[in-house]
Amino acid sequence: MFSENRIAKPTSELYTIQRLVARIWTATYPGMPTAEIAKLLDDVQYLLSLPLDVQGDSTEFHAYIKDIEAQYPGFEGLSIADQEIVLSKQ
Repeated sequence: MFSENRIAKPTSELYTIQRLVARIWTATYPGMPTAEIAKLLDDVQYLLSLPLDVQGDSTEFHAYIKDIEAQYPGFEGLSIADQEIVLSKQ
């Protein structure tokens, strides 16, 4: 079950996922291996489930984004941008 309040407006997590998908799309042009693309898309699918969580805790989301940044060259800065969105909405 998900919280309708949690998805009533775009969250910083969804903006971060949008940036992640854009980087995956861009990475396919220089020849990113399909196995890496598939793994990243699996990550996106998992990340999309986290903002729907009733608990609304974004700790796991932020940790997962940092793991993606560490694993894939060119994906740095996702967590920094995510934190800037959170701070700008406070």
